[in-house]
Amino acid sequence: MVPRYVDLAGRRLFCLCHAASGPRRRRVLIAPPFAEELNKSRRLLALTARALAARGAEVWLPDLYGTGDSAGDAADARWDDWLADFAALDAQMAAACGDVPAAYLAVRTGALLLAGAPLAGLAGARVLLWQPVLKGARFLEQFLRLKVMAAKLAGQALSQKDLDAELESEGVLEVAGYALARDFVHALRTASLASSAFAGAAAVMVRECNPAEGAQLTMPTAQWLEALVANGVAAQGAVTPCEQFWATQEIAAPTLLVEQAVADLLGAEPDA
Repeated sequence: MVPRYVDLAGRRLFCLCHAASGPRRRRVLIAPPFAEELNKSRRLLALTARALAARGAEVWLPDLYGTGDSAGDAADARWDDWLADFAALDAQMAAACGDVPAAYLAVRTGALLLAGAPLAGLAGARVLLWQPVLKGARFLEQFLRLKVMAAKLAGQALSQKDLDAELESEGVLEVAGYALARDFVHALRTASLASSAFAGAAAVMVRECNPAEGAQLTMPTAQWLEALVANGVAAQGAVTPCEQFWATQEIAAPTLLVEQAVADLLGAEPDA
């Protein structure tokens, strides 16, 4: 693993680069989740990157601008900048790896990022989505609810309309310790996972996490996959019987998800 900084259009991004063990089979670029979900996912993503590298994948795991060890504060983040930066990283990785075929792993809102960025390597790529967010507006509604609940516990009454008014007047809204710029909120609110997003990909795999026995894919995800297949994409989904790692109180890193990621992205059989 080699940590390094990448300068993109004046934005300095931190990226963990895992070199392939032996000949490169694929290059894997990871689209991380947002806010506290990223903190909860870091261990799992690190373990997955190592497992993929051990099987012959070059893996890059970036911190987006204004997050993690990258430059900028949360309030400096802009969705359009994230899309441009992710596409630029994809191009840099393609140049560094030559003709090695691409693969992508996206977690939660990372799926929206992956779908919105103009990726040169998407044609013929393998794509793995962990519990993808299908609509940015729905994610924001749930995220902003944290501020509403915090206010309620403090004896204050806040509504979605109040938060929108604060955002418009102040230009920034702080939620659970994260400062969200008005432009970022507006862009994420309109982001959605179009059924045409991964046209040309060799395979798309969606994995949702649910520890309940016999759990099925959520209806919106199942319908989205049906639309993807109707658009000619080889897509499928499955439920992995494990904790919802991005939302657990304690850090969770399900081994099964790591093993499945190797199979989904490299075409290898998961370890027994």
